Amino acid sequence: MRIDISDIKTIPGAKLMIDESGVIPDLKYTSGAISITGPVAFKGVLTNINGMLSLKGEATCIYETQCDYCTKPITRELRVTIDEVLVETDGSGGDMIESDE
Repeated sequence: MRIDISDIKTIPGAKLMIDESGVIPDLKYTSGAISITGPVAFKGVLTNINGMLSLKGEATCIYETQCDYCTKPITRELRVTIDEVLVETDGSGGDMIESDE
């Protein structure tokens, strides 16, 4: 999942609506007991607030694990609220956000 942010990166007040999903290979098996079984979806907005990029939205995925009590497999949906400020740290001036970095 890659999102081009070049249109809003230099325009204060600009917003980019995001509604994307994709498979993130590194999340397939997390902690050995949980398996992410499908794509991770994100829906939200990226806003340029005077040169600072604010990302707000919700990420969802389906995961499988086993019941601690009966050990039967269970499938659940995970929803995570995202409210982060994105900061450029390497000085590369990149115009893409990638979920797998």
